[in-house]
Amino acid sequence: MNSNSYRRKTTTHRALGTVLRTTLAVLLVGSAVTLMSKPVYRATAKLLLDSGATQANDPAGSPMNAVISGGHSIPTQVQVITSEHVFGDACRDADVPPDAVTLAAHQIDNTDVVEIVTESSATPTYAERLAKALPNTYLNSITAKRKTGLMNAIQFSQYRLQEAKDQLKLTRKKRNDMLKSGVDPEEVEAIKDQIEEEHAAVDRLSNSAGELQLQAKLTLDPVSVISPARAAVRVSPNWGSNLLRSGLVGIVLGLFVVGAQGALRRGNSTR
Repeated sequence: MNSNSYRRKTTTHRALGTVLRTTLAVLLVGSAVTLMSKPVYRATAKLLLDSGATQANDPAGSPMNAVISGGHSIPTQVQVITSEHVFGDACRDADVPPDAVTLAAHQIDNTDVVEIVTESSATPTYAERLAKALPNTYLNSITAKRKTGLMNAIQFSQYRLQEAKDQLKLTRKKRNDMLKSGVDPEEVEAIKDQIEEEHAAVDRLSNSAGELQLQAKLTLDPVSVISPARAAVRVSPNWGSNLLRSGLVGIVLGLFVVGAQGALRRGNSTR
């Protein structure tokens, strides 16, 4: 075996040893970091939300249509679900310390389905409790607001209906007075058309009030749990992925060290 072949083999063995030692060192560091990391537990649930409902027949486009609608857009409801108010109430209902859990929610594609995600590094029980309690907390919150809005809408529609009836009564009286005083028939005919329009408005408002009364008797269910929360699972640290990443980093770092050592040796040999 000549000296050049011997040097190549020695260099190869030395490089392999450097890569292996570097990889082993990074793996040990990665394992230590994984051992020291707090475990994170996650629980999930899926909710079907009501994004809107049929509006009442209000010919004037009254604000009560917005008040009694089935619900807000899904992105808006996601923001409400993750709001500090709902989060705090849900933690209280679940008997979970707010600083021991986190809450996130997102809309699934463009559907009315929202997935809620709770995580805790303290205990899996906290994540599970919050995921189970939050749907009811949110339902109670929006149901109370909708019932209040619905009652206000009913009062508003009844006021509008009475206002329309009073106007119709006045217009009919005016027509009768015109007939008694012998007014031009064309003017009487114009009043007749006005009466028909006002009568139609009364009918529409009456239907609107009836729909509101019926809706008030129905059970509002704007939130449905389609995938209830189950026992929380551990999502991190993940030994497999952490060791794989550590191994890859160790190999890359080892090759870099070998390259750096080779460059130094070549620099020294040229002096």
